[in-house]
Amino acid sequence: MGDGLLDEPRPGRPRTVTDGQVEQVIVKTLETTPTDATHWSTRSMASEVGLTQSAVHRIWRAFGLQPHRQETWKLSTDRSSLQTIDREVPGELAVHLVLDNASTHKTPAIQKWLAAHPRFVPSIRAWIQTWNDDPKPFVWTKTADQILESIARYCNRINDSRH
Repeated sequence: MGDGLLDEPRPGRPRTVTDGQVEQVIVKTLETTPTDATHWSTRSMASEVGLTQSAVHRIWRAFGLQPHRQETWKLSTDRSSLQTIDREVPGELAVHLVLDNASTHKTPAIQKWLAAHPRFVPSIRAWIQTWNDDPKPFVWTKTADQILESIARYCNRINDSRH
């Protein structure tokens, strides 16, 4: 009997992301959300687990994960619709609601129902509260002149291409 087939060394850089790190990204993506957002971005996940954005992106792509996309949505205009969602969505999941100013969510009946069902979260208010508790101001890294010069170079490049 022979030794069997052997795998030859592969070209390129050796793998640096461990199976444990891949598992950590998948579990965090599927089972948690960041404190300051409704879903993970590659940047926030990379910061959370100590990997690069590219590594997180490759893991998500390999496993078909798209935390920014929702599989389903429902339009809720009254309390009975909320009750239907409450029945259909597994109890361990939070339900983030996007509500416009014209909807009935401001009526006392809906407010009372939402207070009794804390897993229903009007997302935007939670995000605003989190942001206000720990605001992170935008910091410009270039001067206005540098930005305008960059735009001018880009405009010249696309104009010179004759497309």
